[in-house]
Amino acid sequence: MAGVRRGIREPRRRRGRPRRYGKPLELALQQLWVSSGHLCSKRLAPFLLELLATLDRHGEFRVRARVHHALQTISPATIDRLLKPHRRPSVRRPLILSPAAAVLRRPIPLRTFGDWHHVQPGALQADLVAHLGPDFLFRAGNGRFSERVAARQPDPRVPTVIENGRIFTASVAGVIDQGVVVIGDDGRIAAVGRRGTANVPAGAARWPVEGRAVLPGPIDMHAHVLCGTDAEAREGLNTRTVTDQTLRAVNNARRCIQAGITTVRDAGARSDGIFKIKQAIDQGIVLGPRIFPSGQAITMSGGHGWNAAAVEADGPDEVRKAARQQLKAGALCIKLMVTGGAGTAGERITDLQFSVDELCAGTEEAHKKGRHVLAHVTNSDGVANAIAAGIDSIEHGLVLNEDAVQAMSEHGVYLCPTLEAYERIVRLGPAAGYYDYMVPKAASVLEPHRASFRLALSAGVKMLAGTDAGGHFWQLGDLGDELERMVEAGMTAEAALLSATRTAAECLGWQEDVGALEAGRWGDILIVDGDPMQEIAAVKRVHAVFKGGRLVSRTPAA
Repeated sequence: MAGVRRGIREPRRRRGRPRRYGKPLELALQQLWVSSGHLCSKRLAPFLLELLATLDRHGEFRVRARVHHALQTISPATIDRLLKPHRRPSVRRPLILSPAAAVLRRPIPLRTFGDWHHVQPGALQADLVAHLGPDFLFRAGNGRFSERVAARQPDPRVPTVIENGRIFTASVAGVIDQGVVVIGDDGRIAAVGRRGTANVPAGAARWPVEGRAVLPGPIDMHAHVLCGTDAEAREGLNTRTVTDQTLRAVNNARRCIQAGITTVRDAGARSDGIFKIKQAIDQGIVLGPRIFPSGQAITMSGGHGWNAAAVEADGPDEVRKAARQQLKAGALCIKLMVTGGAGTAGERITDLQFSVDELCAGTEEAHKKGRHVLAHVTNSDGVANAIAAGIDSIEHGLVLNEDAVQAMSEHGVYLCPTLEAYERIVRLGPAAGYYDYMVPKAASVLEPHRASFRLALSAGVKMLAGTDAGGHFWQLGDLGDELERMVEAGMTAEAALLSATRTAAECLGWQEDVGALEAGRWGDILIVDGDPMQEIAAVKRVHAVFKGGRLVSRTPAA
């Protein structure tokens, strides 16, 4: 066996650290790590990618980093011989590894090991998919991960009928009892109506949902998919590395779709890797929602989020250039930091940061490309500056007066209040790991925040539902909690649902594709136990999730 050292000794485990894999597999991995060579084997790729996915499922993030050393020239026979005897259940979950190196019969121009640490997240996967086709994981192995990925590819579909549920259409059709949603073989909705009135194609797959509600796939309008949490950083994980960012983003995306969230507006990422994550989801490599990315937010030097999910720029020219760079990278919207906030040390919520001229420069660049602009704004003076610059969406709006909300209403500016984000900081506090400086700042604005929300609601400001999840100590997927806070603060359940569906889609400019159950839109559908029009918390009791007409998640009992 050329290039592989014999008799390698198993590395000594640290005391108290749980063993997640059996000794034979650990030895096999060790042999792969020390193999010689410089280029990734052309036939190793499917095995390697599935191995990395398996390590992700088991939470072996530190081990995963070392597997990069397997990006070397190793023969398929060697891999098969090393790993074939070790396909057995692990302590935590079934461990399925399937090299199937014989699948590949043509060269693939992969990156060298020396380039690995400099490529963007998902670049290797994108290379593989481009040359092998999106279903290569299914052909490369029989693991559950492979089957789930293959099931999301644009293979020939059959029409699907979701029937006998209470349908919240988020359209002029309103609520339909004993309704039917017909999804065509192209993944788009073909018809919505009462049972017996919709044309059901012959041979359609039927999905009966008696006693359940059927909703358009919800949209989280303020989340951070690619933004490692402070809790993870304190555990020793460097959330600024490409590898860790990617792993966290994949987990966030999976949590979102399993919670029923089918679209996310990403409100600031640590790097431009968010665009690769979006690409991986769109290609079916990663399970997740549709992503509407803003790239990295733009802030002044030392401004809000400077050390988390933003690039620094000072003066109109630098802001203009930063906006252009994000648009060039693939941003579908631009985020500007207008004021201070609770999450960054050394600043106050009342602070003004970017000037109107700086805000105008960034907004102008976005609008020239037909992109909208969202802005982190916590106070009324910040709202005035944002409106003067033509900003489209205000995020947070913690302390607003009547003049501010009236101006927002008159100019058609949206408000994404993120009520749960600040209540969560105060409710969980330092015991949950939130920094000491965050808690008093958040506590000081709880009542003004609710009052500002009610004021904006009475003024007719268009509302968006967003969590602000993804940073600090909060993973994505809890949009239901935000909807509950909005209802508790005075919104009707129907209005809260609209803020996460139709209104959100209109803000994104995607109103022809998502946000309502209407013919022609994508079959992004959430089915829940109960009736969220009567009890908003029912949106958290997920029964099944469809994205683009495909079932992507369901409860075990479903």
